[in-house]
Amino acid sequence: MVMSIKNSVIASCRSILAPLTRILIRFGVSAGELNALVEQEYVKSAIRQLAMKNELVSSSRISIITGLPRNIVASIVESPGGISPSGAPRTVHDPLESHGSRCSAVAMT
Repeated sequence: MVMSIKNSVIASCRSILAPLTRILIRFGVSAGELNALVEQEYVKSAIRQLAMKNELVSSSRISIITGLPRNIVASIVESPGGISPSGAPRTVHDPLESHGSRCSAVAMT
């Protein structure tokens, strides 16, 4: 049952991506640039999901959830401007006090 839901989600993504990629190509956005945006959004979403579940937020956990290598996760998190969700701690060692949990976050610069 889960696979059929996943297949439906993938099919929906394809129907969204077809017109989106036409627009991106028209305006000179490369596949690499789109891929970088997708990777950033995956990392952001994984951080939010873990924080909402009061789970430990680390590069390893984000890597497992997203399927991205840890070095890619780290480069996204540590990039200028960072990806810090509002109220997130600045390093993996700072507790996520705002959520009242044992949750921590990866370095957010």
